[in-house]
Amino acid sequence: MRWVSLPDFSSRPRLITIIAAGAMTGVSCWLRSNALLLAPFLALALPFLLPPGKRLKYAIAFVVAGTVVFCPITIRNWIVFDRFIPLSVGSGITMVEGIGDYDKAKRFGMPADDRESKWKDVEWHNRPDYAEGLWKPDGIERDRYRFSRGLEVIRWNPGWFAGVMLRRAGSMLRYNDSISQGWPGDTARVPVVSAEPSFGHRLSQSTKDAPVWSTSAAELLAFGSALSPQSSCLPEEDGQTIRVAGDNSDFGDQFASAPILVDPNTDYLLKIPVKLISGRMAAKVTSEDRRTMLASHLIRETEEDEQRSRRKAKKATDDEEVGDENDSREQSQTADDRAGQQRTYALMPFSSGDRSAVRFVVSNNGTSLDRSTAEIGTPELFAFGKTPQQWSRVVRPAVRGFQRNVYTTSHMLPMVAMGIILLAIAGRWRELLIILAVPAYYLCVQSAFHTEYRYILAIHYFLFVLAAVTLYLGGAFLLSGLGRVSVALRRSRLRAD
Repeated sequence: MRWVSLPDFSSRPRLITIIAAGAMTGVSCWLRSNALLLAPFLALALPFLLPPGKRLKYAIAFVVAGTVVFCPITIRNWIVFDRFIPLSVGSGITMVEGIGDYDKAKRFGMPADDRESKWKDVEWHNRPDYAEGLWKPDGIERDRYRFSRGLEVIRWNPGWFAGVMLRRAGSMLRYNDSISQGWPGDTARVPVVSAEPSFGHRLSQSTKDAPVWSTSAAELLAFGSALSPQSSCLPEEDGQTIRVAGDNSDFGDQFASAPILVDPNTDYLLKIPVKLISGRMAAKVTSEDRRTMLASHLIRETEEDEQRSRRKAKKATDDEEVGDENDSREQSQTADDRAGQQRTYALMPFSSGDRSAVRFVVSNNGTSLDRSTAEIGTPELFAFGKTPQQWSRVVRPAVRGFQRNVYTTSHMLPMVAMGIILLAIAGRWRELLIILAVPAYYLCVQSAFHTEYRYILAIHYFLFVLAAVTLYLGGAFLLSGLGRVSVALRRSRLRAD
C-alpha cells in the first residue's frame, strides 16, 4: 500500500506559514491559560522539521507570533491589576490542589478543592475575611503565596512529586474503563450512552401538579436501608428529616430508599429537601439494583452555612470574651439554619426507560477531611408523561457499543502505541514528531498541576490520528489478504476445471 505524503514543508518552508502557526498557539491561550508555554515547547521541534540556516529564525518567529497574539491580555492585566500576569492567576491554586489530590494522608496540609483552599488561606494568613471567596480580597497575592507553598513541598519531596506527575500523566491517557482512581483521575470516565432516550420535558410544566408519589422522612428511613456498616441513618428531632452520615469511602453509596414504582418510558422529577452538614455528599436516582444511575445532584452548602462558617473563622481569631458572645449568637441562629434547609431542594429529572421501579440513593462524593453528613427531607415524585425521542433507540446501540468496546483504555492505548510503531517502521519520523508534539507538551507541563480531563482534551485529537493509522492499516492488510485468498481460490478452481 502507499502512504499519503505531507506537503514537502521541510525543503521549502514559508515564513508566513510559521507565523500563522505561532499565532494559532496564541489564540489557544485565549481559550485556556495552560497553553501559555505551548509556543516555546513546539519551537523546540522546529529544528527537526526545517533545513539548516532557517531553524533559529523561524523558531523565534513562531514564538513571537504566539506571544503577540495573547499579549493584549498581559497588557490589560498590567493596567488593571498593576501586576505582571501573562494570562491569568490560578497557577498557585492548581499547584496546591494538585498536591492535595494525591496526598491522601494529608502529610503536607495542602487543600484538595476550592472550598478547602479558601479555608487554608484563612489559616495561612490569619485573615478571617479570606473566607468570603478564593479571589477577593487580595486574590493575586494569595495565589502567589499558594504557589510558593506548593513549590516548597516539591522542593523537599522531589521523588514523591515525580511519582505524582507520572500518575497524573497516566490518567491523561485513560479512556472509559472500569478501574477507579478516585478524584480527579475518574474525570476521564463518562457515562455510556444509555440504551433508551433520556429526560426530554421542560421542568417548569409539572411541579405545580400534585406529586404521583410521596413519603414521609420516617417512612423513608423505615423502609430504606443503610448500605455500609460504617454509615448511620437516624431521624432528626423535628421528625421531618433524617440524617445520613457516610463511611470513609470516596464515592460509596450510603443509603437507599425502598423501590419507588414508576411507569416504563416515562419522564419523572424527584424533588427532595436536602442540607449538607459536613463533607461531600450527592443524591442520586438509580435503577432498582443500583447499577445504573439515572440522575444525580451534588448536595451543597446553603448560604446560611457559608455565613456560619465565616463567623466560626472570625471567632477563631477573637479573644475569649468575644468568642463567648459569638457562641451565644450561634445558638440563637440554629433555628434559622434549620428552617433554611427546607428551602434547598435536589431536583433530579430522569427517564424511567424500561424500568418499573427506581431507588433514591445518598452517597459520598469525594475525599473530605470531615465525615460526610447530610439531612434529607420528604421526597416527592412528579410525572411528566411519556419520554420523547423514542426514535433514537435505533442509533443508540451502535454508539453505545463503540463506547463500551472500542473507546476504552485497554483498546485505545494499544492502537495508539501500534500507530507510533507503524509510523516509526515506515520512517515517518517527521509526521510522528508533528503528531506527538502537543500530547508531549501536556504530559510534561500539565502533569505538574491539578488536572481534570477537560483540561487536556486537546491531546486526544492527535492520539486519535495514531489509533486511526492502526485501524486503517489493519483494515487495508485484511482486505489485501482477502483479495489474495480470493485470487488463489479462483486460480485453483481454474486448474481443477
